[in-house]
Amino acid sequence: MIFQKTIPLTRVKLTAIILIGIAAIMIPVAASYYYQTSQAVSQANATGPLFISWGDPDLTPQTSQGTGWESLTITGIVSQLPNLPGYYRYKTISLEGKLHAQWMDNSGFFVLDSNFSLSSYETLYQETTLNPSTDSFYVSFMDYSASIQVNGTVTSTSGEAGIKAAVPGYFEQRGQSRITTFIIYAPSLGDPQFVIQWSQTSQTLDGTRLPAATQFSQTINITGYS
Repeated sequence: MIFQKTIPLTRVKLTAIILIGIAAIMIPVAASYYYQTSQAVSQANATGPLFISWGDPDLTPQTSQGTGWESLTITGIVSQLPNLPGYYRYKTISLEGKLHAQWMDNSGFFVLDSNFSLSSYETLYQETTLNPSTDSFYVSFMDYSASIQVNGTVTSTSGEAGIKAAVPGYFEQRGQSRITTFIIYAPSLGDPQFVIQWSQTSQTLDGTRLPAATQFSQTINITGYS
């Protein structure tokens, strides 16, 4: 997208985060065939301090630090990408996950609870790519249902989300240590979009200070060939 006016720095940051899936999708597209399928379990878990940005994706986002937890597991059969050594993509998939985040700003107290899911029949257009040697993976689109509480008033929403769990240098991840990023895309024009991040260590990314999670893990277990 080409903008005709100066874009606020905070908006640039949010846009860059939102586009992580798009940049990563372009990495494995050149692969025209697969070989050596195997079973894989990809997991991301974190608790404690988090960084969050939210709001209309076409406007400058609001940002805050909060606390919460996340847990996501992907199981299925993967195929190695022959022209990208070390990279795999899920051919069959079962994805389940949950997220809880709470934070405050000048306007009050927020609570976000979300459930994530994705099944094999839904993966025709979704990218689900992993690099087991670095315990790094991403999913461009997965289904979500969520409740959002603002000063005690609860609303429900659903749509699509993405996740990137990666070490710096993989899937366009920057920084000094691992980060797990959830993107809960705005379901319709004008609705809020949420970007929630847990960091393995306290670090600065694009000028934003990310707190260290209390507990943090990203793992991929891959076994056997079929």
